[in-house]
Amino acid sequence: MIVDVRLGGGSGVSAVEEILRAEAIPHLFVSGDISAVQALSPGAVCIRKPFGEADITQAIQRALGVAPPAEGSRGPLPSFAVGGLRGDRTE
Repeated sequence: MIVDVRLGGGSGVSAVEEILRAEAIPHLFVSGDISAVQALSPGAVCIRKPFGEADITQAIQRALGVAPPAEGSRGPLPSFAVGGLRGDRTE
């Protein structure tokens, strides 16, 4: 799931928190100010707008747990399972 931090009438971070109460889903946030996301959700996978194809590809891989964590990450996140896809997140 790719979520913009600013949603009309709400917060992308709050929306993801609500969704994750029902099921663990790999996700990443896009924002012009990723420091705000990291303050609200430490360890979250974030990508700064504007971004290129290589940037979003790497962020998706990190969210799925198939790429090394970004520099400055804040430790491990719990494992996840979505359908038949399982992984350990290290971001």
